[in-house]
Amino acid sequence: MRKLVLAIAAVLIVAPCALSADAQSPQPNPEKLRALNDLIRDPTIQAWLKAQAENPPAGNDRATAGEASGQERMAAELDTTRAFLHDLVAAVPTLPTEFGRVSTTFANDFRERGLLSLLLLLAGFGVIG
Repeated sequence: MRKLVLAIAAVLIVAPCALSADAQSPQPNPEKLRALNDLIRDPTIQAWLKAQAENPPAGNDRATAGEASGQERMAAELDTTRAFLHDLVAAVPTLPTEFGRVSTTFANDFRERGLLSLLLLLAGFGVIG
């Protein structure tokens, strides 16, 4: 349950940030766009880019290993999430029994303490939570 709450909280926090970042992205300067276009059309730059694509530098091996490691971590997280969801679905048949137990406990507390006392306790837990 804690993982589910954390996942929902992460989505609620990250989604607005991503949307606001897209909405606030500045427009590039036309002069800079022209300079970039000129660089891309330069034959020496095109030859260098082609050579880089054909013979990638040795440092790219680390990036590929990092990506594989990231993919493995993501797969592990997905497996953990699947197992958690499986456990959550497996717990559904026990819900009627648990609700019955809660109902019995609440009824016993209501008889012992009274309505006002229970409402104050619930309000206190609500404020603390």
